Amino acid sequence: MYICGIMKKTLFFGISFLMCSIWAKSQTYILYGTTYGGGTYGNGTIFSYNLSSGKEGVLINFDTLNGIGPLGNLIQDTASKLLYATTYGGGANNYGIVFSYDPATNKDSTLFMFNGLNGKWPGQGSLYGNNGYLYGMTNGGGRYGFGTLFSYNKISGKDSVIINFDTSSGKEYGPLGTSLTLNPSNGLLYGMTYSGGKNNTGSIFSFDPATGKDSVVISLDSSTGTQPQEGTLILDPINKSFYGVTSSGGIHNNGVLFKYDLVKGKDSAVINFNFSNGYYPYGGLMYDSLNGLFYGLTSAGGLYDYGILYSFDPVSGKQNVLFNFNDTLGSSPSGNITLGPNGKLYGLANNDQNGNGLLFRYDPVAAKYSVLFYFNYTNGSGPYGSLTLVTNPVVTSANAVAGSNNTRIYPNPFTTNTMLSFNEGGIHYVEIDNIEGQEISSFKCGTRNYELQRRQLATGIYFVKIYDAQRSFISASKIIVQ
Repeated sequence: MYICGIMKKTLFFGISFLMCSIWAKSQTYILYGTTYGGGTYGNGTIFSYNLSSGKEGVLINFDTLNGIGPLGNLIQDTASKLLYATTYGGGANNYGIVFSYDPATNKDSTLFMFNGLNGKWPGQGSLYGNNGYLYGMTNGGGRYGFGTLFSYNKISGKDSVIINFDTSSGKEYGPLGTSLTLNPSNGLLYGMTYSGGKNNTGSIFSFDPATGKDSVVISLDSSTGTQPQEGTLILDPINKSFYGVTSSGGIHNNGVLFKYDLVKGKDSAVINFNFSNGYYPYGGLMYDSLNGLFYGLTSAGGLYDYGILYSFDPVSGKQNVLFNFNDTLGSSPSGNITLGPNGKLYGLANNDQNGNGLLFRYDPVAAKYSVLFYFNYTNGSGPYGSLTLVTNPVVTSANAVAGSNNTRIYPNPFTTNTMLSFNEGGIHYVEIDNIEGQEISSFKCGTRNYELQRRQLATGIYFVKIYDAQRSFISASKIIVQ
């Protein structure tokens, strides 16, 4: 570790500081999610959980105008760092909205409201981002009343209906919260519907973003599983196959885990849920490329009939029950498992002994299940969706506050040097990012006042991010070099 003495030392990027030491910055991991109910207005919340500090917090309370009941999963745009999702209801028409959330400013914005013609009641599935567009599906509305596949242009701010689901012979309809998944080999998006297809028991369909055309590629039947709900097709690039789950069908009519072979164009049931190994899976799968395993949840079944957490090996075709939910430690889990640091698994149980649900972690190596926190209605109730992991949240806008309650920077703007002053003593970690969110450098400081010198730093806007002694994010401030 390089220790600064009384003499000023100049960093490679041209900023110098006093009494600081360069540090190998530890990553900050934050989980974001939503609850369907609870919070200040009882309409649901956006919450976060800091894996470094173990702290959870309510970020947004939905108040009807900005949505009601966010069933949809949050997704992050890698360029803007914004999170996007939907609410099931609320907005001017009470048909739901599409919104964005900025982790840096803690602000949510309504992008557009559903009005019936463009769809209504988007379910639990995720939006999908591709080439400046968001794609998603609604459970109702549209020309025929059976839902839509819609797009939103993030640049123009315009939304469009691409598919009006209908019940004509062999068509797909009723996505019921399923999500779209890209097949990179042909550029098509694939999704599932609860109804439709030749057997009217659900379908797998493809959609071409370039042409706007859709096609039913598989009509689901009772032998290979029927009626998928709130799920996502997950691509196994090695086997060139999609894997997913259905809520019904199979040998025991408790749902299946199925494989759709993209080369052969055929689907097959590889796991038949039979109660002891779970049943009624509402959600999807997560693929860990490091160990080649899929992980999933069922909403019921298992030892106590409260659902299970399981793994699936596509090579051997074997399923392994990892944990039986038991009400006290959660019940009725849904959504997808999220892969966290060091291979640990994170997820949400919709219910528990207090009726509000919880956030859990499972360590596959130690075979250990842990409850990280229980929802208590004030911080939300009924987490239906999946968690989104964000690493090192960054300031996303040049309109960020030029200071914070924790930090004072003066003068600002500056030409030669500026002082960084903390209201609280102790160790702080400081990170300097450019306007594009790229880290310039980071350092550890142990006193309240530090002098930052311009040196060779180019004219422009930079962001100073502050972390506490546990390297948990505290605040972000804008500095302007003239």
